Amino acid sequence: MKQIPFILLLCVITLLGCTRKYTIVCKSNNETWGTVIGGGEYSKGETAILTATPSAGYYFLGWQDGDVSNPRTVTVNGNATYTALFGDTPFGEFNGKPIHISGKICNDQVWPDLGFDIDYIIDGTLYIGGNATVRVMPNVTIMFSGADGNIEVIENGALNMVGTERIPIILRGQDDYTSPGSWGRVVVNSNRYENSFLYVEFHSGGNSENLHGGVVNVRGKLSMMCCMIDGSRGSGLVTEKGSELTTFAYNTIQNCAGYPWVTSDFPSLCKGDIVGNHLSYQDSLNPSFVYIDLDHYSINESMVLHSLVPVGYYFPHGFYFDGSGSIALEETQVLIGGGKQLRVGKNLKFKATGDFLYDTFTSLSVNEPWGGMVFESERSDNELRWCWFQYCGTTDNGYCLKVAENAKLSISNCDFGPCGKYGIWIENIGTWGNVTHSNINMHECPKLAHIEHGGTFSGQTYADNTDLDQLP
Repeated sequence: MKQIPFILLLCVITLLGCTRKYTIVCKSNNETWGTVIGGGEYSKGETAILTATPSAGYYFLGWQDGDVSNPRTVTVNGNATYTALFGDTPFGEFNGKPIHISGKICNDQVWPDLGFDIDYIIDGTLYIGGNATVRVMPNVTIMFSGADGNIEVIENGALNMVGTERIPIILRGQDDYTSPGSWGRVVVNSNRYENSFLYVEFHSGGNSENLHGGVVNVRGKLSMMCCMIDGSRGSGLVTEKGSELTTFAYNTIQNCAGYPWVTSDFPSLCKGDIVGNHLSYQDSLNPSFVYIDLDHYSINESMVLHSLVPVGYYFPHGFYFDGSGSIALEETQVLIGGGKQLRVGKNLKFKATGDFLYDTFTSLSVNEPWGGMVFESERSDNELRWCWFQYCGTTDNGYCLKVAENAKLSISNCDFGPCGKYGIWIENIGTWGNVTHSNINMHECPKLAHIEHGGTFSGQTYADNTDLDQLP
């Protein structure tokens, strides 16, 4: 009898030392489409890690309770069953119809060609975020169900649309290919190198007449090659501050009511491979140009504005090039807003070098002359070669080119005019020795040159405010 308490004590210790086990069941909605591991027996409070693995060509969609994490961590508090949902498309089981997409995508997806005239229909704005990469395959046609339809790449998402010359990717509106503004735009905010458009056709987008309401808006990083933007109620391409076109080559932008390309980011014009593009107005009688919606940029590296013939660069607000780097213009057409000037700062190296085609500096309208170029740079190797300054000088004392005191410059094979009065304005004859010139031609300029501050140069004395019929 004396042993009974001791036996009871052993039983209590044994019971307290036993931890109850629970069963976690994990399964697949279709074993052919994918498998799941991580189920088994666990003690209360233990962690179960459930991993869903889709088979080749299939997609993990989430868990039956709406959780989309994979692997998924579960704290065990009782028996439970978790079912992984797999599909044969990124959006579920294919039902033989075009797939409607909306909301936000946060997991990697591949959009294959479903074999329809329209494969995917986007309702409203589709966001691609998280770290997701959406890859759109050749021959896919994406339709937007209304004018409010957009694709926006946010956070660290990426959109990779790669077609081929024979089977491009098409984005279009609901009705047809001839109603600009039938959908909105594709906006790239992220800086992922995976953002790439190759052989993609954007038909009849651009639902806004706003200057910055394009069909493709870049606020991050994008490579765009061999694509077509056809139709817009506003602009075609818009590159905003902080954007980078790693490549912009062999694209066509046409039939836009606004400008083919609008930018408020100067480096997007110069960095990357910007070649072979054809940009045109809806009205073929007007010249086409890139609209540069800023008036100043500090250049502290080497930049080149390449020829975009027949397209020009339009500076409606004028422009101040400064900084300590260099800028080169190669066979470009530069248009400046009426009454506005181009100014080159003291520490910037500046070259405008035409050859087969002149570098042309002109106004958008012959009835609104621009204010001329003010050249202040004191750097060596500044050069204006095969340039034509047209329709410049907004007053009776207007000029095409003002050479500031201490500026250094080589001018050769350049034409000036028509102009308000003077081809070249010399601020100080005492520093004119920093300038070399040859083969200068004037067209409809009342006077070749003007000396603002006189003095002695090359043995000849000039008074202040002297007009010249030939350069010193």
